[in-house]
Amino acid sequence: MRRCSALAVVAALFGTPLAAQGTRADYLRAERFHAGNATSLITHDQVVPHWLDGNRFWYEDRTESGHRWLLIDAALDSERAVFDRDRLAAALSVAADTAVDPVTLRLPRLEVAGDLSWIRFQRGKAWWRCALPAHTCAAADTTAVVMSHEVRSPDGAWAAYEDGGNLWIRPLAGGERRQLTQGGTGDYGFAVNRDVTSQITAKRFKVRRPPIVAWSPDSKRIVIHRVDERGVLPLGLIEAKQGRPTIHTFPYALAGDSVVPRLDYHVIELASGAVTAVDLPAHDADMLLFASDTANQRIRWSRDSRHFFLVYGDRADKRYRVVDVDAATGRTREVLAEARATQVDLHPFIGQAAWKLLGPNDDLVWFSERDGWAHFYRIDPASGAVRNRITAGAWAVSDVEWVDSAGTTVYFTGRGREGGDPIHRRLYRVGADGSGLALLTPEAGDHQVSFSPSGRYFVDTYSALDAPPVTVLRDRTGRVIREVARADLSRLEALGWPLPTPFTVTGRDGLTPVYGALYRPSNFDSTKSYPILDYIYPGPQIGPLGVHGFSAVGAGGAQATAELGFIVIAIDAFGTPGRSKAFHDAYYGNMGDNGIADHVAAIRQLAARHPWIDGERVGIFGHSGGGFSSARAILMYPDFFKAAASSAGNFDQRGYTFLWGEKYQGLLEQKPGGGDNYANQDVQSLAKNLKGKLMLAYGALDDNVPPNLTLVLIDALIKANKSFDLVVMPYGNHGFVIEPYFVRRRWDFLVRSLLGVEPPADFELTVVSGQ
Repeated sequence: MRRCSALAVVAALFGTPLAAQGTRADYLRAERFHAGNATSLITHDQVVPHWLDGNRFWYEDRTESGHRWLLIDAALDSERAVFDRDRLAAALSVAADTAVDPVTLRLPRLEVAGDLSWIRFQRGKAWWRCALPAHTCAAADTTAVVMSHEVRSPDGAWAAYEDGGNLWIRPLAGGERRQLTQGGTGDYGFAVNRDVTSQITAKRFKVRRPPIVAWSPDSKRIVIHRVDERGVLPLGLIEAKQGRPTIHTFPYALAGDSVVPRLDYHVIELASGAVTAVDLPAHDADMLLFASDTANQRIRWSRDSRHFFLVYGDRADKRYRVVDVDAATGRTREVLAEARATQVDLHPFIGQAAWKLLGPNDDLVWFSERDGWAHFYRIDPASGAVRNRITAGAWAVSDVEWVDSAGTTVYFTGRGREGGDPIHRRLYRVGADGSGLALLTPEAGDHQVSFSPSGRYFVDTYSALDAPPVTVLRDRTGRVIREVARADLSRLEALGWPLPTPFTVTGRDGLTPVYGALYRPSNFDSTKSYPILDYIYPGPQIGPLGVHGFSAVGAGGAQATAELGFIVIAIDAFGTPGRSKAFHDAYYGNMGDNGIADHVAAIRQLAARHPWIDGERVGIFGHSGGGFSSARAILMYPDFFKAAASSAGNFDQRGYTFLWGEKYQGLLEQKPGGGDNYANQDVQSLAKNLKGKLMLAYGALDDNVPPNLTLVLIDALIKANKSFDLVVMPYGNHGFVIEPYFVRRRWDFLVRSLLGVEPPADFELTVVSGQ
């Protein structure tokens, strides 16, 4: 007797035809639309302007026949090639004694002389310099090259770098390097760029990071911090090898630890070599430094280079202070303090800071959510008093993009003022006194802008989830001077690739709108029924859709996954940033919430709205914070979610970096009756609830989210006698989620669990670079 497939059984039970799903043909389509495979078919979509002066910039353009490098002159409204690509490839072939194909030519770290007399770039480990317009190439003198681990001074004379815990500089014109600090060590180092999320990865791959420094505008002084990690308890990772494995240990402070990294600050005068301590006691490191920080996020120099403003936070980020520092003496004066019951943010998204200095008096343009919305305030640097509000209303500001030299006008991006998607940025102009607010980029979509040094012009790239990027050049009134580039998706669309569908539903309260995107397979048939897959990333520092701009690979590779026979969605639930303070703080102190109730509400509404969504076959997947929340989802709602693929989850903030848990859960505190205030967020305590299918995955060398967190959850599942799937990537760090083997294994799990069919055996996913 022939066995009935699970697919046929479901069809018989529900009376709805089901799509033929999870076949090899589906996998081949998914491969075609995965990551670099999709982006490699898109052209004219990436315009990163490199301004040469107040009027001119160059950018690298992707075309069907390779890359080209174009020069735009805003004053002349003109465009031309920076160089002849074919001639350059021929000259480089001769100089390097190897064939260089102009179609595949890439010029990493390209520098273009302001007078267009030469270009310099890196190929492999070698640097090359080519004269223009002669197009003659020779090995470059790397003395003048600012390496990736260095920071150039504003006058272009020096490059600063950190070595062995001390700060050094070297003259870019040639000469002896100088050691500026003494006594620095690996665990007590000056200007150290210590990203706690990739310490072992940097070590294994010999990555040198640039120092965290803030040059004065006149290039005569540098502000640095010193990081004290002495006494911070270590974590360990095991690197598999034949015979004895390598055991890596690294300092990694957890929530509640009594010893965490501490910081103090110093000013170095280049001429004398004097190192002056800033008159502040060492303080516990705060999130801003260790997220994706540079000193420019924390420090703003005065125009005259005689003093600077420094912002620093308390542990758990409940308070930030701004002090004015005399550069010669290190003496400080507190200007203002910003405190919240939850956490203080200096930007809608973590790792950035939106505050700036304004005008000859160095007024502060200060980012604050004090009234429940992110707005800019003009602060008197002498008294700390608010001179005036610059912006106001039930919408949010994002970044100060440019201020005029007189300090009378501020150009900034804001969100939600014009209606529509509240995460989309638009550019505005406003007087420093708060008058004359004007919208400069009216087109729908998210706008990313880059001002020329003079502020006369800016490049504006705008897109939406369902609208590919368009890049235009504008003057500072917002008038479009010319279209620079328009993304071309024709080759991808010829293969059937569909745009996602933005949607709006209400959250758990039945009132508040939440926004998302829906992805259908390219062979979608509205008469058939599809399981729904939820790609989750709960934040709180960013949502799963980022800025809601166009992406061929966004939402965890949603389109590729949809090709297997799913409807895939992603939503910015309660707790994600960019909207009101209340929306962002929705589950502060209860990170186990993760906005999951909003996901459940959204899926139920979408299933009721669309008959081709099977609301009984619901899956969820995510990585990192999404791994945490996807596992909690299937354990909190075991009768709703039937399958969850969870990778590299920070399943318990008590075992994750203190910088994260303490920012959003609060300081770890023991309760008088036993237990602690983190008990509401872990995953392992819910292991007994598992009913559906769960896949866990971790990288053994994950130095961001330690594998220990997954192992603790595994132990709890074993004790609860629950079955689960497991994928271990022995050499995977936190980025293993993009490895083709893991992607295929996750596809297989979801196909088996929700489609009820056996996937093609050992499908080998091939991914090309999209660059």
